[in-house]
Amino acid sequence: MKIAVPVWQNRVSPLFDTSAHLLVAESSRKKIFKQDVINVESLSLFQRGDLLQKMHVNFFFCGGITRPILENIRNKNIHVIPFICGDVNIILQAFLEGKDIQSLFSMPGESVKEKE
Repeated sequence: MKIAVPVWQNRVSPLFDTSAHLLVAESSRKKIFKQDVINVESLSLFQRGDLLQKMHVNFFFCGGITRPILENIRNKNIHVIPFICGDVNIILQAFLEGKDIQSLFSMPGESVKEKE
């Protein structure tokens, strides 16, 4: 399984639309075995969505994201969990343990019901 997260200083970037780096983690048996950070600064938002698809990303976690970009990524059959914040490694581990990361790591002012 592949998980992608826009990052800033080891945290989920507060806004995907302006993030410069994307962490892509590969996991197996509830453990991450590979992580790469990719510079996406020169890519348009739609090109970033295309990159996620080309890399066969299954899950995309992010902070804030504009609705057209969110829908574009979802239309590529990538499961998006938006409006989360916190330390990337803690969030990834919680997800792999089957925890509800939307409830645990929601951005201030967001509720799970609003994100669906």
